[in-house]
Formats: sequence, C-alpha cells, structure tokens
Amino acid sequence: MVGMANSTPNTDAAVFGRDDRSPIPKHLSALSGQIGRLHNPQIGTNCTAFCVAPNVIATAAHCLFRKPEGRTLRMADFRFDILRDGQRIQSTIEGASVKGAGQHIMTGTTRLRVRPPIDAGSDWALVRTEKNICKNHVLSVEVDTIRNIEKSSDRKDMFQVAYHSDYENWDLAYSTPCKVREEFPDLRLDTIRRDFTNTKNLILHQCDTKGASSGSPMLRMTPDGPVVVGINVGTYIQSKVLIRNGQVARKFEARPVANTGVNAAVFKNYISVLRDADILTAKPDLKQVQTVLHQADQYRGAIDGVFGNRTRQAIRAYQKHQGLQVTGLPTRDLLPIVSATAPPLPKRKPARFSRNTSIATDGITQLLQQID
Repeated sequence: MVGMANSTPNTDAAVFGRDDRSPIPKHLSALSGQIGRLHNPQIGTNCTAFCVAPNVIATAAHCLFRKPEGRTLRMADFRFDILRDGQRIQSTIEGASVKGAGQHIMTGTTRLRVRPPIDAGSDWALVRTEKNICKNHVLSVEVDTIRNIEKSSDRKDMFQVAYHSDYENWDLAYSTPCKVREEFPDLRLDTIRRDFTNTKNLILHQCDTKGASSGSPMLRMTPDGPVVVGINVGTYIQSKVLIRNGQVARKFEARPVANTGVNAAVFKNYISVLRDADILTAKPDLKQVQTVLHQADQYRGAIDGVFGNRTRQAIRAYQKHQGLQVTGLPTRDLLPIVSATAPPLPKRKPARFSRNTSIATDGITQLLQQID
C-alpha cells in the first residue's frame, strides 16, 4: 500500500518548476519599506514579517514560539528590522525593556501541531513594536474567500515577497505570479481535509519559498496596489511509502507539493485591537488577573505576575466564557471584569487522547516550517 508522509526538514528551497525568484520590480519598490526581517540573534532564527499598523507587524506564530533545542527563548530578544531610504531601522517588541514583551503578542497558537491534524490555519501572530516603525508604511489587509483568491491567481495577480536564507545577502526576493488552489492535481481535497484542521482558513500556494520566508505576506495586485490576503507559513511535502505486511518496505524521495498560508480573514480584525490595547505590564496587576482566574479554575500556574502561555490561555478561556472578544491579552479593561464577584467557571475536563491507528498504513504527514 502506498501512503503519504513528509520528509524531515531540509535546506532546499521549495521551488515549483523553475526558480523564478528575483529582486523586487521597480513598480513594487515600496514593499521594501513595508516588509522586514524578524530575527532573534540569541537563538539564530530568521523569518519575514510585514507592517499592518504603525506599531503592529504580522508574521507566522512558529517564528516566535518555536524553541530550538537547548536554547532559551525570550520574546525580549526578537528584533524587527526594515530597510528605509537605504538604511536599516530596527525595533524590539513593546514591553521588552520591562520583561513584558509576551503580552504584546496576539497569536492563533503558541504550539503549532506539525503532525495531523495540522493546525497551519492557526499559525499567525501579530506583534506590537516598541517603536512606531511602520508609520506611513502599512500594507492593506483584505479579507476574501479562497475561491476568489484562486481566481486572482488565474489572472496572475497573486505573488509573494519574502526574505530567503539563500538569497542575495538578505535582500528581499520577489516570487513571480504563482498558483493558489483549493487543491492541486496531486493534492486532493480529501487528503487536505484529513491532514489539516480548519481548511477554510488555509491557503495552499506554489510561490517559491526558502528558510526565513515564513511570515511573509501573500499579496494580490489591485488597481490601488498590492494588498495582503494571507500569511505564508510552511511547506507541505509528500513522500510515497511502500508498505508490505504492515512494515515500511521502501521510502521514495520526498518532494514539496504546495506551501501553506493563513487566510487574512483569521487575523485582520485583531490588528486594530492590538494596536489600541491598554496592556498590563505591572506585576501587581498581572497577579490580580492570575488570582481571579485561579479562583475561577481557569489558571493553575504560579501567581507570580509573569505573563506566559498558561496565563494567555486562561484569559482566552475566561473571555470566551464571558462572551467577550477572545484575544488572550491582559488588558486594563479586563481587570474590573475578572475582579468582579462571580461564580466560578465550569472546571476544565482533562484532555482525552486516542492513538491514530491509521498511521502504520496511511503514513505520517508533517509540516516543514520555513524558519532559518
């Protein structure tokens, strides 16, 4: 029986057909001031990010939360730099100087699943910067259906601009008009729906990518210039496996069949929320939030005034229960809500896990993340 699996991460560019990556055309030169590099020199990671508000950038979530083995991951160590008038300018994440960078990030996930069911449609993040580094250089974000994005692709209006770890000393690379499809000839909808969650949030495309292109904008050309319709996040790779008597008899060479992206419909409405949010950074305030969430049985971590993933998830659960917009942000207007006397929320049930019994015959799928 032949199944599908992904190769282990490699250093080859995900190029479909001929490698058409090139410098940014002159008519798109403004993009060099709107698309920058998000990097962490302490752990050696590089991704692409782009301006969506004067003080907010968008990127892939795994660019921020994937921790290299043996390294310490701190949000304060991230830098966003961008080229303006021939000079690079740079900003940290807001709150970095007071150990509060984490709460200035909105994200679909902090722990991306790279095995089925892959949640690539949650692999987005918005980051508020210390400086208004994007002022007057904001890319428009447009919400549309995958069908309409596919039609734009047919008109050759879809393209991508990103950093690539193998390209011209960290110059931006332009991927010529490229295909976006709900499915490809060798990648059918039933396979996609089996391997991914929330496929309506997913954009499958064949723009050329490479390490560090995660977080780059999926762009559509309009009469008013380029607009963002999604975020590029990873590469979907297939390999054929011959199974005999329940054992892998032969593995065939892996090859990329598409790249994955997140539809802008998932994150656009959060841009203005993060831009304007009055975020708590003082430890006493955060302790107060943690204490009340603990009393509501939504937070089981230390009452230490340190914002981490447990606090983020507890806030999200509380907001959902209260019928509020679910952001995970510790904002000042949240304090009177969580401080009010209210009955405890329903206790969370322990998660139940079942073993995927189809792995031995159907193969394993894994998302290759484009981070360098």
